[in-house]
Amino acid sequence: EVGQILYQIEITPETDGERENNTRDFLIEVSDPKNRVLYLEGPPRWEFKFLKRALLSEKNYQLSAFVRGGDGSFISFDEASGVSGGETPTFSAEELRSYKVIVLGDLPGTALNEDQWRGVRDFVDKGGGLLFIGAANAYGPGGMEGAPYIEELLPAQSSPTAKMNEGKFSVDLTATGRAHPALSGLPHDPRLPPVLSFWAPVKANTFSSVLIATADGSPILLARRYGQGRVAM
Repeated sequence: EVGQILYQIEITPETDGERENNTRDFLIEVSDPKNRVLYLEGPPRWEFKFLKRALLSEKNYQLSAFVRGGDGSFISFDEASGVSGGETPTFSAEELRSYKVIVLGDLPGTALNEDQWRGVRDFVDKGGGLLFIGAANAYGPGGMEGAPYIEELLPAQSSPTAKMNEGKFSVDLTATGRAHPALSGLPHDPRLPPVLSFWAPVKANTFSSVLIATADGSPILLARRYGQGRVAM
């Protein structure tokens, strides 16, 4: 069954002068083989529509998607296929153990309470994946940097003057990005499409790597390890 199971192994030698060291406990954690993704979004936007469609088109993924309503509560975004939606997550360790990845959209730091944010942090620490795809609500004042337990996860920090830059900006993989396992399967010399907006200026944290950047070096995609898990932003 999915979950943590405690086992004890014991030996009983015929002649033993020290019986205290004849047992040992060890923990086995069984995870769900399905690639379950939990996606929480703020105001519905094009990014949500695009990513939701992409995940639902993959047979190996099972999506639970929620958007944040005007009153701050999360609303299940159900699909006719039945593979999206469900009860609003509680963010308990037992519940999050069934997911492989959490995606956090353009959410303010108040979107979850302190216990729920701690659940997200612990999920990553124990091996889960976390993706931030925020904008002004998530990266500006009152955003993720002020959320308990989350600031330590962020691959980058916003400067006080950071804002959404609108236009048409050419981007490319960095040397680190070309070697990163998440992107190494791309063609040897891929031409990435330009981005129409990005949040800047930001500063990469000590343990982060910039994988995609603009021509002037502004980070577009960053990644880092945290505990046994991985975070991208």
